[in-house]
Amino acid sequence: MEDKARQRIIQTASELFNQRGYRSVTLDDIAYSLGISKKTIYGCFEGKEGIAAAIIGEHSKKVMKRIEDIKGEDIDPIEKVIGIINAVKEMRSQINPQFLLDIQKYAPDLWENLESLRIERTMLMESLIRDAQEKRLVKKINPRMAVVFYVSVINYALRPDVMIKHGFTVEEVLDTLREIFLDGIRVR
Repeated sequence: MEDKARQRIIQTASELFNQRGYRSVTLDDIAYSLGISKKTIYGCFEGKEGIAAAIIGEHSKKVMKRIEDIKGEDIDPIEKVIGIINAVKEMRSQINPQFLLDIQKYAPDLWENLESLRIERTMLMESLIRDAQEKRLVKKINPRMAVVFYVSVINYALRPDVMIKHGFTVEEVLDTLREIFLDGIRVR
Protein backbone atom coordinates (compact mmCIF):
# COMPACT_ATOMS: atom_id res chain seq x y z
CA MET A 1 0.00 0.00 0.00
CA GLU A 2 2.83 2.39 0.87
CA ASP A 3 4.43 1.76 -2.55
CA LYS A 4 1.20 2.68 -4.29
CA ALA A 5 0.83 5.86 -2.21
CA ARG A 6 4.48 6.71 -2.82
CA GLN A 7 4.04 6.33 -6.60
CA ARG A 8 0.90 8.48 -6.56
CA ILE A 9 2.74 11.19 -4.64
CA ILE A 10 5.68 11.07 -7.04
CA GLN A 11 3.41 11.25 -10.09
CA THR A 12 1.32 14.13 -8.78
CA ALA A 13 4.31 16.08 -7.46
CA SER A 14 6.09 15.59 -10.78
CA GLU A 15 3.14 17.05 -12.64
CA LEU A 16 2.90 20.00 -10.23
CA PHE A 17 6.66 20.66 -10.31
CA ASN A 18 6.60 20.58 -14.11
CA GLN A 19 3.69 23.02 -14.18
CA ARG A 20 4.84 25.49 -11.52
CA GLY A 21 8.43 24.71 -10.58
CA TYR A 22 9.81 23.30 -7.35
CA ARG A 23 9.67 26.46 -5.23
CA SER A 24 6.03 27.28 -5.98
CA VAL A 25 4.67 23.87 -4.99
CA THR A 26 4.06 23.11 -1.33
CA LEU A 27 3.35 19.85 0.43
CA ASP A 28 -0.14 21.25 1.02
CA ASP A 29 -0.56 21.59 -2.75
CA ILE A 30 0.52 18.00 -3.30
CA ALA A 31 -1.71 16.71 -0.52
CA TYR A 32 -4.68 18.69 -1.80
CA SER A 33 -4.19 17.44 -5.38
CA LEU A 34 -4.15 13.87 -4.11
CA GLY A 35 -6.95 14.29 -1.59
CA ILE A 36 -4.70 13.05 1.23
CA SER A 37 -3.18 14.53 4.35
CA LYS A 38 0.36 15.84 4.69
CA LYS A 39 0.80 13.14 7.32
CA THR A 40 0.36 10.54 4.58
CA ILE A 41 3.05 12.28 2.54
CA TYR A 42 5.38 12.34 5.54
CA GLY A 43 4.76 8.61 5.93
CA CYS A 44 6.40 8.11 2.54
CA PHE A 45 8.88 11.00 2.33
CA GLU A 46 10.79 13.23 4.71
CA GLY A 47 9.67 16.30 2.82
CA LYS A 48 9.44 18.05 -0.51
CA GLU A 49 13.15 17.60 -1.28
CA GLY A 50 12.77 13.85 -0.77
CA ILE A 51 9.93 13.80 -3.28
CA ALA A 52 12.00 15.79 -5.78
CA ALA A 53 14.92 13.39 -5.23
CA ALA A 54 12.62 10.43 -5.96
CA ILE A 55 11.38 12.09 -9.17
CA ILE A 56 14.93 12.75 -10.33
CA GLY A 57 15.91 9.22 -9.31
CA GLU A 58 13.15 7.72 -11.45
CA HIS A 59 14.18 9.81 -14.44
CA SER A 60 17.81 8.79 -13.91
CA LYS A 61 16.90 5.09 -13.75
CA LYS A 62 15.04 5.38 -17.05
CA VAL A 63 17.99 7.13 -18.69
CA MET A 64 20.47 4.58 -17.34
CA LYS A 65 18.28 1.71 -18.57
CA ARG A 66 18.18 3.25 -22.03
CA ILE A 67 21.96 3.82 -21.97
CA GLU A 68 22.55 0.18 -21.01
CA ASP A 69 20.32 -0.90 -23.89
CA ILE A 70 22.27 1.32 -26.30
CA LYS A 71 25.62 0.01 -25.04
CA GLY A 72 24.44 -3.52 -25.82
CA GLU A 73 23.36 -2.75 -29.38
CA ASP A 74 25.43 -3.99 -32.31
CA ILE A 75 26.11 -0.57 -33.83
CA ASP A 76 29.24 1.50 -34.29
CA PRO A 77 30.48 3.59 -31.33
CA ILE A 78 29.48 6.91 -32.91
CA GLU A 79 25.89 5.67 -33.25
CA LYS A 80 26.02 4.68 -29.58
CA VAL A 81 27.17 8.19 -28.63
CA ILE A 82 24.31 9.64 -30.67
CA GLY A 83 21.87 7.22 -29.01
CA ILE A 84 23.05 8.21 -25.53
CA ILE A 85 22.80 11.91 -26.31
CA ASN A 86 19.29 11.39 -27.71
CA ALA A 87 18.22 9.33 -24.67
CA VAL A 88 19.39 12.08 -22.33
CA LYS A 89 17.67 14.70 -24.50
CA GLU A 90 14.40 12.78 -24.47
CA MET A 91 14.37 12.38 -20.70
CA ARG A 92 15.60 15.90 -20.01
CA SER A 93 12.92 17.40 -22.25
CA GLN A 94 10.30 15.91 -19.94
CA ILE A 95 11.51 18.10 -17.07
CA ASN A 96 10.51 21.75 -16.88
CA PRO A 97 13.62 24.00 -16.78
CA GLN A 98 11.96 26.04 -14.01
CA PHE A 99 11.88 22.92 -11.82
CA LEU A 100 15.61 22.47 -12.39
CA LEU A 101 16.32 26.16 -11.82
CA ASP A 102 14.49 25.98 -8.51
CA ILE A 103 16.40 22.82 -7.55
CA GLN A 104 19.65 24.59 -8.39
CA LYS A 105 18.73 27.56 -6.18
CA TYR A 106 16.77 26.00 -3.33
CA ALA A 107 17.99 22.40 -3.05
CA PRO A 108 21.74 22.60 -3.71
CA ASP A 109 22.49 19.10 -2.37
CA LEU A 110 19.97 17.62 -4.77
CA TRP A 111 21.43 19.75 -7.59
CA GLU A 112 24.92 18.42 -6.82
CA ASN A 113 23.61 14.84 -6.99
CA LEU A 114 22.00 15.60 -10.34
CA GLU A 115 25.25 17.09 -11.65
CA SER A 116 27.18 14.01 -10.52
CA LEU A 117 24.75 11.72 -12.33
CA ARG A 118 25.05 13.78 -15.50
CA ILE A 119 28.83 13.65 -15.42
CA GLU A 120 28.84 9.91 -14.71
CA ARG A 121 26.53 9.18 -17.63
CA THR A 122 28.36 11.37 -20.05
CA MET A 123 31.84 10.14 -19.12
CA LEU A 124 31.08 6.70 -20.50
CA MET A 125 31.36 8.34 -23.89
CA GLU A 126 35.14 8.37 -23.42
CA SER A 127 35.34 4.62 -23.95
CA LEU A 128 33.05 4.86 -26.96
CA ILE A 129 35.31 7.50 -28.48
CA ARG A 130 38.32 5.23 -27.90
CA ASP A 131 36.44 2.41 -29.67
CA ALA A 132 35.62 4.75 -32.55
CA GLN A 133 39.28 5.75 -32.80
CA GLU A 134 40.29 2.10 -33.09
CA LYS A 135 37.85 1.81 -35.99
CA ARG A 136 39.25 5.02 -37.49
CA LEU A 137 35.89 6.80 -37.21
CA VAL A 138 37.24 9.53 -34.94
CA LYS A 139 40.29 11.78 -35.20
CA LYS A 140 43.34 11.17 -33.03
CA ILE A 141 42.33 13.37 -30.14
CA ASN A 142 42.49 12.92 -26.41
CA PRO A 143 39.13 11.21 -25.70
CA ARG A 144 39.05 12.29 -22.05
CA MET A 145 39.72 15.91 -22.97
CA ALA A 146 37.03 15.83 -25.67
CA VAL A 147 34.50 14.44 -23.20
CA VAL A 148 35.51 16.88 -20.45
CA PHE A 149 35.03 19.78 -22.88
CA TYR A 150 31.71 18.37 -24.02
CA VAL A 151 30.48 17.83 -20.46
CA SER A 152 31.60 21.32 -19.45
CA VAL A 153 29.69 22.92 -22.31
CA ILE A 154 26.62 20.81 -21.54
CA ASN A 155 26.82 21.70 -17.85
CA TYR A 156 26.87 25.36 -18.75
CA ALA A 157 24.38 25.36 -21.61
CA LEU A 158 21.83 23.15 -19.81
CA ARG A 159 21.83 25.27 -16.68
CA PRO A 160 18.23 26.32 -16.30
CA ASP A 161 19.15 29.99 -15.81
CA VAL A 162 21.15 29.99 -19.07
CA MET A 163 18.38 28.25 -21.03
CA ILE A 164 15.73 30.60 -19.68
CA LYS A 165 17.90 33.71 -20.23
CA HIS A 166 18.59 32.83 -23.88
CA GLY A 167 15.29 31.13 -24.65
CA PHE A 168 16.92 27.79 -25.46
CA THR A 169 15.09 24.51 -25.19
CA VAL A 170 16.74 21.31 -24.02
CA GLU A 171 16.27 19.88 -27.50
CA GLU A 172 17.94 22.86 -29.21
CA VAL A 173 20.92 22.81 -26.83
CA LEU A 174 21.53 19.08 -27.08
CA ASP A 175 20.96 18.87 -30.84
CA THR A 176 23.36 21.76 -31.49
CA LEU A 177 26.01 20.46 -29.11
CA ARG A 178 25.74 16.97 -30.58
CA GLU A 179 26.33 18.30 -34.09
CA ILE A 180 29.25 20.52 -33.05
CA PHE A 181 30.85 17.75 -31.00
CA LEU A 182 30.45 14.97 -33.55
CA ASP A 183 31.46 17.16 -36.50
CA GLY A 184 34.55 18.14 -34.56
CA ILE A 185 35.73 14.61 -33.75
CA ARG A 186 34.71 12.58 -36.80
CA VAL A 187 37.16 11.65 -39.48
CA ARG A 188 36.15 13.26 -42.75
